[in-house]
Amino acid sequence: MGSSPNGRPARSTSTSSTSSSSFTGIARIARRPCRELGPNSTRLIGHGLVAWTRHLKQDVRIRSARQEDREKVVPFCTGTFDWGDYIDEVFDLWVKDQEGSLLVADVDGQPAGILHVRLMKHGWAWLEGLRVDPRHRRAGLATALNLAALSFLKERGYRNVRLFIEANNLPSMQLAYKLGFTEAFRWKFYHGRRPVLAESRYSSVVGREKASETWDRLDGSDLFSRLGRCYEMSWAMHPLEREDFIELVDDGRVFRSGSGEDMALVISGPEEGHPRALRACFLMGSPKMVKDLASFVLRKALRQGFREVRAASPDQPEVVAGLRSARFRPGFSTTLVYTMDLRGLRP
Repeated sequence: MGSSPNGRPARSTSTSSTSSSSFTGIARIARRPCRELGPNSTRLIGHGLVAWTRHLKQDVRIRSARQEDREKVVPFCTGTFDWGDYIDEVFDLWVKDQEGSLLVADVDGQPAGILHVRLMKHGWAWLEGLRVDPRHRRAGLATALNLAALSFLKERGYRNVRLFIEANNLPSMQLAYKLGFTEAFRWKFYHGRRPVLAESRYSSVVGREKASETWDRLDGSDLFSRLGRCYEMSWAMHPLEREDFIELVDDGRVFRSGSGEDMALVISGPEEGHPRALRACFLMGSPKMVKDLASFVLRKALRQGFREVRAASPDQPEVVAGLRSARFRPGFSTTLVYTMDLRGLRP
């Protein structure tokens, strides 16, 4: 799971007072009877780790990643996608992440799988970067890593978690279903475009004077509600409430076009790990206003010295049509966003 290219997490606020994000939940997952796994094992309603681990084909230890794991991990994370992989770019950042945890699955003392956990605001978390060494696939490591991550989050009081799965990744979808995730909505990503002096008539940066009006329009949108009140940035879905929106406005990262039912809205920011690329998340709008806003984003990116604009949007006909008319081309297969209510887990 988490099979789309991911960047670094944005600044987030933990829902827990714990000062350390290192993983301490499950020290070892072994081929032992359930009763011997001890009180720290994770249980998931219907098909918990305690029962499931009977079927592991090897002894596995889940732990926090260390810097020295890089030389063992990166080699089995190079050919995940047609274009390669991004783990080499983010591994050092994930190891140092103080608001999340990079989990490693050891087999016979050697790293054989990884999964990164991002901690976000409002009780939300994000899972990404699941990789398993091809020599150890179909041995249960992906399930073990995911359940360990869920235990990590449950222990820290997180209430919900999301992840991306590409629509053509059937094994990951099956694993998500087995774990108890449900598909929430679908997302589109687009090939980057070089910034240009495009013509825009109706768009502007949202300032404080229009922040409340703009938020009320977004907050009252049925689409925003169906999206789970979040926005995409650097390959992760971030929860979005009024205070977050105002902070983004104050940072100059919110643009809009038009008003009322036709209003288009985008949240922008430098692509984490790629500072010369501008990320633009289009959340709503009529095709006409989305196209106008896309032109505004392209022009603003040029003036700010960005070399590329990378767009993302919900898989919603009006928004997609507007981006297509602005000559943004879908870059990946449709991506599914899966979610789980962690309150359904019992320790």
